[in-house]
Amino acid sequence: MSSTAIDYHLIISHLAICRVQLSEIDENQKAINKLKANLVDDLNDRGVLSDYEAEQCLEQHRAQQEKLARKLNQEKEKQEKVSIQYSLICCLRLIN
Repeated sequence: MSSTAIDYHLIISHLAICRVQLSEIDENQKAINKLKANLVDDLNDRGVLSDYEAEQCLEQHRAQQEKLARKLNQEKEKQEKVSIQYSLICCLRLIN
C-alpha cells in the first residue's frame, strides 16, 4: 500500500472515530435528559414539587438545561467542522 493510500485511510479512520464519539456523546446526553425528566415526573407524582419554590427552582433548572443543550450543540457543530477541515487539509497536503 502506498504512503498516500495509508494517509487517506488514516484520515477516513479519524473521521469515523470522531463521528462515533460525537454520536456517543449525543446518545449519553439524551439518556441523561430522559433520566432527569423521569425523576421530575416521579417527584411531581409524589407531590414533592407542588410548592411554588420548587416550581421556580425547576423552571430555573430547565432554562439552564436548555442553555447548556444549545451550547453543547454549538460545540458539537464546531467539532464536526474542525474534523472536516482537518481532513480536507490533510487531503490537500497529500495532493500537493
